Amino acid sequence: MNQPGMLPFWLRWIVSLVVGPFRAIGELLGLARLATEYGSAGNSATQIAQIRARRIAFFLGLPAFLIFTSSMALSVWNRGVKPQVINRYTERFAASLDADAVSTANSNSERTSTDRLALRVFHDGFRASPDVALKYCKWLAQDKKLVKANSLMAQLAPNNAPGYPPAHAQRAIAFSNLLTAGVSSNYLPTLLWHLQQCGEPDSESVWLAWANYYRLEGKLDMSVRSLESAAVFNPSHWFSVADLYVLDQKPELARKAISNALNAFRLELARDPLSTNARIQLALAHARNGESQAASDTLKTGLELSPENEALLEARGQLDLAFIEQRYLQSKSVAEKLECLREMRDKVPDATSVYQRSVEVYRLSQTSELTESVKNFLNESLTAKGPNPALYFSKSIIAIIEERFDDAKADLEQAIDKFPDHGLSLNNLAWLLATKEPKDIARAKQLAQRAIETNSDIPTYRDTLGAILLESNEVPQAIEQLESALARSPASERYKLHEKLSKAYGMIGNDQLAKLHQEKSKLR
Repeated sequence: MNQPGMLPFWLRWIVSLVVGPFRAIGELLGLARLATEYGSAGNSATQIAQIRARRIAFFLGLPAFLIFTSSMALSVWNRGVKPQVINRYTERFAASLDADAVSTANSNSERTSTDRLALRVFHDGFRASPDVALKYCKWLAQDKKLVKANSLMAQLAPNNAPGYPPAHAQRAIAFSNLLTAGVSSNYLPTLLWHLQQCGEPDSESVWLAWANYYRLEGKLDMSVRSLESAAVFNPSHWFSVADLYVLDQKPELARKAISNALNAFRLELARDPLSTNARIQLALAHARNGESQAASDTLKTGLELSPENEALLEARGQLDLAFIEQRYLQSKSVAEKLECLREMRDKVPDATSVYQRSVEVYRLSQTSELTESVKNFLNESLTAKGPNPALYFSKSIIAIIEERFDDAKADLEQAIDKFPDHGLSLNNLAWLLATKEPKDIARAKQLAQRAIETNSDIPTYRDTLGAILLESNEVPQAIEQLESALARSPASERYKLHEKLSKAYGMIGNDQLAKLHQEKSKLR
């Protein structure tokens, strides 16, 4: 119990704890003095009692004194020595990251050493060295440690508070790429925040992120201006600027953008006549400007300087194809178009697109002589270029148009015999076997299932299988395939699926859904 006029016990205990270090110091001095007096002036009972009391006070205050002294020493170290230690570790860490960047094939022990240094640096020096932290994030990303890299990047550049500007720039570029890949537009405000926090754009990537943001916001003029700024770093962006001006129906400005590209790549080529990229881009600019001869001459000069340059050889081949493509589109007669297809076939390693266009040319043919010339072109292509699934498929399409169903089946059989995973051939052969005599429903079902296995997202394949299942009276399974095809089909092509679903639901007695799909089948 507390006596009147005295402090509470707990308060006295706190006071003694606080005063303890200072009492210990005082007792040290006092003990030294009393010991001297005791040794010289006798050993009175009063002195002995005082010494005993002071000794007890000293031992009670000693722990607090030691704690106080240690905390003061730690404070001094924290202010003076610790930053030097952090800087030393940071320098070693930065050097380690630079060494890893130079040598990509690092051993596990070297990477472990880098990680250990990272722990020491980021434990205390994270905010003091954000440039090294950003470098470490990039190192982690290269090492496929994306979760850890993203976690550190989020600390460097938070989504809701200002951080390290270069880190905000990196996050802005990342969010821009995500939005380009088709993620939710809900990330647009986050992209804008990081773009605003990264400061004045000073790189091609940041300007492209701004251009992407404005494009997604529908601000075409601002997007074009950002691309023009990016073109200062990389003149190839002038082509994108020209495309946007064409989209905005501003042909004069589009031509000006191509002219800027021409001037920029001429300057680059003047600085380095052996620059392959500058020469190819200059040729492309000439081609975009309608100067086909200048484009050819530019590549020809490059090949005279470097005859074995594969990039220039490939560019010349692509340029030649582009000119042939242009002639094909401008051609009026079937013979001219067929000649263009023949030239394209001989220049490309894979003539799939050429064979697909042969069907277009066949449909344009007005006489039997012209249709025979298209069929002869496909037959000679088989000899000249060898088997190709698109070639057999095109031959089968022409046979179906001419109602030569047995010949179409034979062409498709050859296609799947040589190319078992060609989905279009599997699907069309399944359709022919299910609908044209002699029928083979069992094999048709098997081929349709194989077609879906090649690509389950193509609605036509599921439509075919659904129709075959409906024909074989497997109605529930047919409805499943037809509904799946309906969900994957564009709105303009759904009416036929609605017709089949109306029939299927009618067969199982679901008149309500049968009527609903019947009504929707009339909307074309």
